[in-house]
Amino acid sequence: MEVNKIHKYFRWLIYIFELYFLYSLEQNPILSVGFFGARPLLLVSAFVSIALFEKEYTGMAFGVLTGMLLDFSFGNSLGIYALLLCILGYTLGVLSTYFFRCNFWTALVSTALITSAIVALRFYFNYILPQFENKSFAWMNFCVPIIIYSVALTPIIFLFNRSISYFVNAGGGQNKIRLS
Repeated sequence: MEVNKIHKYFRWLIYIFELYFLYSLEQNPILSVGFFGARPLLLVSAFVSIALFEKEYTGMAFGVLTGMLLDFSFGNSLGIYALLLCILGYTLGVLSTYFFRCNFWTALVSTALITSAIVALRFYFNYILPQFENKSFAWMNFCVPIIIYSVALTPIIFLFNRSISYFVNAGGGQNKIRLS
């Protein structure tokens, strides 16, 4: 087996452990960090940075894995978030490979958009479909803090995944990675 394939599997193993750790951190009430009653979606930040650093099929595979973990944690039917993140993982992989550079701002904007979409979808299923009376109160007090808190913690996860990519690829590999 050549060295490049060993590095790829090692990188995937680190990413899987990272997703498992972040999932455990989100689900455990003792270890979870909350801010104004909101718990961040750390899995989405990790998924975005993995999809940006890797190619399209790896982003798609980790999108399915992250989506299944989100489906488990939200208590929804299995597959809603897995399908959504599968498509977004492929799209992010293609965009970062061929169209734009993988940098800090790209990860921050992508995380903000994808987290907003996931929270909006969750808001739709939990508040709009059951015809909740105070929709605006629920959006402002539950959903917006989750989005802000998730995006605020994105730099830590991005820098961790960037260090993995630099370490394993010896210089960042195919993508031109910049902090600015």
